[in-house]
Amino acid sequence: MWERWLHEKLTIDDLQLVIEVLRRKIKAGKKTLACLKFTNLIGNTEFFTEDLAEARQLARLPKVDEERASVLRATGRPTYHDKPARTAAQVLADQEAFKAFRAFKETL
Repeated sequence: MWERWLHEKLTIDDLQLVIEVLRRKIKAGKKTLACLKFTNLIGNTEFFTEDLAEARQLARLPKVDEERASVLRATGRPTYHDKPARTAAQVLADQEAFKAFRAFKETL
């Protein structure tokens, strides 16, 4: 099983990331301990790559203190998740504005 797993170019860091996410899900009651069995974790590389993709996606999300967020919501203040995501056009506009500012600064 290890040979097949390594043949897929998976790394120990990938394994650690998936195990970390699975442990959090077990603690939250969303998964059972059976998901950490060797054959379930390493035996089927397709399932592992699915878990890995989900773990990478979760790793990109900002970490939020749920207690803090609930207090902010209760007092009517926005939390990080309440802010709307910026569009690509907004990001590019900000970059263009920054470039224009730098060009202006260089003329001074």
